Amino acid sequence: PIVITGVMGYNGSYTPITAYTTTVELKENKAPSFVSISFDKDSLNAIKMTFNEEIKETSSITANISQLDGSYSRSIGSTVIVEGNNVIFNLDTIPDNNSGLKVDIIDHDIRDANGNKATLQSTYIVMVRY
Repeated sequence: PIVITGVMGYNGSYTPITAYTTTVELKENKAPSFVSISFDKDSLNAIKMTFNEEIKETSSITANISQLDGSYSRSIGSTVIVEGNNVIFNLDTIPDNNSGLKVDIIDHDIRDANGNKATLQSTYIVMVRY
């Protein structure tokens, strides 16, 4: 609570006001920040995006993921899971070792518990190493 007391008029022209107490409800309004993106070398078929705070389980993201090999690229399907402060793309196939994966974000609604929406780049590149 906030308490205001002892406020007087200009030049002491009025007596101090009686104490006023109120509660101000504050809401965290800082959006989740993107921290990193990485290939999961243990599972071999997942890309993990990490944020600085927990993400709402109802968050959603749509992305096109393709493997880059010189001038050749192939699309890789995926499903998405939100877990804590991570968004995990489970890939339909295992990408080639030492290749690059291009993650094009098509649309997203990544939000924290207070409904603040994250800002993401449109494209991320992830190196595959296993």
